[in-house]
Amino acid sequence: MTDLKFAFRQLLKNPGFTAVAVLTLALGQGLGLAAVGGGIAIMIALATGPILRSYLCGVSTADPAAFCCAGLVLAAVVLFACWLPARRAAKVDPMEALRYE
Repeated sequence: MTDLKFAFRQLLKNPGFTAVAVLTLALGQGLGLAAVGGGIAIMIALATGPILRSYLCGVSTADPAAFCCAGLVLAAVVLFACWLPARRAAKVDPMEALRYE
């Protein structure tokens, strides 16, 4: 959150932020949060695996292929969910955005 506040302060000082900087900021924030959440989710999945063993058919509780596929799908969803609003924000003229603040 402090990175986001820092970026907005920099935008106020220097309204020449490029579209690449806005996209990089939004994607970096989103993917960083997703990486932390993914790490926590993997730890919880490995810890609760023995409890859920009876519900799984043909897959072990620590199947690396299943974890990798689920991680890749979730990373793609997070990337798309961060990219969509960032692309729209990058198209806005910085001076016009500051006028509405």
